[in-house]
Order: sequence, then structure tokens, then C-alpha cells
Amino acid sequence: MNHQMKLLYTLIAVIPLVVAGTGLAAFLLLRAGYGPLVWGVLPFLVMLALAGVIGAILGRAATNRRNRDADASSQSRTDDDV
Repeated sequence: MNHQMKLLYTLIAVIPLVVAGTGLAAFLLLRAGYGPLVWGVLPFLVMLALAGVIGAILGRAATNRRNRDADASSQSRTDDDV
């Protein structure tokens, strides 16, 4: 299994945990007596932001790894030409 697939599976495993945490936070805020704007919208916005940050971090890690692998293979090709 290559590095990009591991990062994809990590994202697939983490996002449901973020969604479950959002549901729990919304429920707890509802039970604490906050209004619909707080318990309905705030957890959703935090979930979107968190999912975006996690996706960006994992996407950047996958891209950096791919670029390093491409640089290494192009470097080895130029070494063979010498």
C-alpha cells in the first residue's frame, strides 16, 4: 500500500470521529440550554473547519511525498545519463 492510500484511509477513519464529536458537542450544548444558533450552527462550522484542516494537512503530506519521489526518480535518471 502506497503512502497516498494510507493518508486517504486515515482521512476516511478520522472524519467520522469528527462528525461523532460534533454530534456529541451539539447534544451537550443543547442540554446545557444554549440557543439553536449555538448548538445547531457552531458545532457544524467547527466540524467543517476541522475537516478542512485535516484534509489540507493530509493532502499536503501526500503531495510532498509524491514530489519528493518524483524528484528522486528524475535525479536517478539524470545520474544514469552521465
